[in-house]
Amino acid sequence: MERLQLGEDSFNRAKLLNVGFLEALKEVDYDCFIFSDVDLIPMDDRNLYHCYEQPRHFAIAMDKFGFRLPYAGYFGGVSGLSRTQFMKINGFPNEYWGWGGEDDDIYNRITLNGMKVSRPDVRIGRYRMIKHDRDKHNEPNPQRRGQISAPVLQAVSLLRVSEQQHFAISGIISRSTASGDSVR
Repeated sequence: MERLQLGEDSFNRAKLLNVGFLEALKEVDYDCFIFSDVDLIPMDDRNLYHCYEQPRHFAIAMDKFGFRLPYAGYFGGVSGLSRTQFMKINGFPNEYWGWGGEDDDIYNRITLNGMKVSRPDVRIGRYRMIKHDRDKHNEPNPQRRGQISAPVLQAVSLLRVSEQQHFAISGIISRSTASGDSVR
């Protein structure tokens, strides 16, 4: 299911993915969700899109990063989560307007909820990015680094509780729509 955002406001990819998740569940009782940037093309057909025991990061070697994972906590591009995994982390965070940050935040949500990210072999998880100009109104979010829940904070239990409370209130549960959707 492709989700489009209309208008002149800044883009909020995470919020759109949360809405897409809820809309898909209205159609069929899906158990696996693949979230993909539309500008990425997989290079190896052995990179099978289905859900795994742990959340899956499929796009681990993109041409724009020299076919390397840019950093250990990267979860961008193409990812897959089961319905249970997505609900456990309360979906994507809703605060990230503009480009960037939500993928790193969801990685932290996954690890704080006791899950690990699974990845294919680097030879299999290769993607090419379709070259394009950045969308209007989708500039890099200058606050994204401050918004991202830094893994270093996990070591301090008081801050960890604060992080988990933040995850609990920002995501699919807090998403506001006129229709008042709920998850089955």
